[in-house]
Amino acid sequence: MLKLHRTKIVFADFMNYINKKGNVQMSKVNKRTYQTDIGLTLQITHDEQGIAVYIPELDIYTCADTESELLDAIVDITEEYWLQLQVNPAFREREPMRQHYFYYLNTVIPALA
Repeated sequence: MLKLHRTKIVFADFMNYINKKGNVQMSKVNKRTYQTDIGLTLQITHDEQGIAVYIPELDIYTCADTESELLDAIVDITEEYWLQLQVNPAFREREPMRQHYFYYLNTVIPALA
C-alpha cells in the first residue's frame, strides 16, 4: 500500500516550490510541469475554472479549486488507481493498465520506501 504520509510530504514539497516562485500572473491558461522524486510528472494547468493536473506515466487526471486542494486530489487519485490495480486482476491485465501496474511496482513504490 502507498505510504500516503510520505506521498503528501513529497507533493507538499512541490507545492512549496510552486509557491516560492512568487505571484505568477495567470493568463487564460497557465501550464507548468514538475518531475517528482517518486517518478511521476505533474502537468499542472491553471485556468478560470480551477487547477487540473495530468500525470502522464499513469494517464490520470484530477482537478481542484486551489493548490492545497490539488495536493489532496493528487494523493487521492494516485492511491485510488493503485488500489484499483491491486484488487482487480482482470483490469490490470489490459493495456495500458498493465504498464501502469508495473510502473507503480518498479518506480513509485520503491521511491516511497
